[in-house]
Amino acid sequence: ELYIWVRATLNKRMATVEAHPIQLRVRRLNKPIISMPSYSAGSEGDILSDIQPCRSTSIAGVDNHFTDFLTLSNDVGTVYLGEKFRCYIALHNISKKTLFNVKLKVDLKSVDSNTTIEENVETLDIDNRLDKILCERVSESGAHAINCICTYKIDPEGSTLNFRKCFNFQVVTPFSINPKIVPIDNGCACIVNICNTTENSLYMKSVEFEEVENYIYEENNDSTDEKTIRSGNLRQYVFIFKYPDLTDPSTNNNKVLGKIRISWSSYFGEEGCYSTDIIENKVPNRKRMVSLVITDVPEFLEIGKPTDITISVINMSRRKVISPVVTIDNAKQDGLFINGVISKTLDELPPGEQVQTSFSIIPVRKGVHTLSGVKVLDAYTQRSSEFSDIIDLLAK
Repeated sequence: ELYIWVRATLNKRMATVEAHPIQLRVRRLNKPIISMPSYSAGSEGDILSDIQPCRSTSIAGVDNHFTDFLTLSNDVGTVYLGEKFRCYIALHNISKKTLFNVKLKVDLKSVDSNTTIEENVETLDIDNRLDKILCERVSESGAHAINCICTYKIDPEGSTLNFRKCFNFQVVTPFSINPKIVPIDNGCACIVNICNTTENSLYMKSVEFEEVENYIYEENNDSTDEKTIRSGNLRQYVFIFKYPDLTDPSTNNNKVLGKIRISWSSYFGEEGCYSTDIIENKVPNRKRMVSLVITDVPEFLEIGKPTDITISVINMSRRKVISPVVTIDNAKQDGLFINGVISKTLDELPPGEQVQTSFSIIPVRKGVHTLSGVKVLDAYTQRSSEFSDIIDLLAK
């Protein structure tokens, strides 16, 4: 008896659903997909002749193929984090009478967000539609759901009827990102490996850090490099972070580098953009022991005439530097010659203090010459700091 009652109840509910005079249709609006084989450099053959048709499930009487290798998917397909999710939702009056007070409510739900759109009409005539396009950029990965609720009246004075449908889909990340922090003098380098985990090639419009604070930030990437990443391939990006003020401990101890913002587009211009989690500098600071400041430099130097320049050595560490030795390498000069002594031992240098010394320089030809090859050695710890491209000097 229980079985008969449950079966009768289910049949009644199914009959109720089928009896609705209005039909709900939901379809994702997306660009066609394309299937391309992988070719290595120097491979031979007609690429177009090797393109294989995309796999898709066909609906009877509906042709979703534009060409042999271009097709529209019949399901939701893969939704990637950061792209715009577009969905066409329609209510179709399939009955033989006009419906009244028709209302459509659509909720796009994820774990932490909810987007709602509504549309309504007073009357929906026979074979007419009430439709709406949902367009929302997905900013969370994981499970998402489209909840559709339809309410209507068969008679203007009658009771309100309703039904609902739910469509689930997953949002996945299009890239696998692996950042690596490498310490450098006065800062760090962030080496980011980005792997394309989608099924198609992607054009990388931009890869950059955002929300960078307390650092001097610069990209160390060639703008002429190929920006297209094939499916499963990896591309490396390098970013340099340096401390703006070596004398300020509060900026030197900052660990937050920022977020990586990636903008890309697909074959047919489908664009996406999203930001990673905050990346931190978790390696110990390897800043220079000292810094140099060049003073008392004339407006220009005379060829063959010795000119004295003053070098200020500033202790950037938290301990005193015992007997610092300043050396200038003549072999690293171009158009300049160090006259006389090239190495000098200075007095003990407490933390945060500075000491000055002077060197005599002779320019050997006209033009702008760069002073390089200056080395400061702590005679006690044998730790050294080397400096290049310190200052440009004009010789006439």
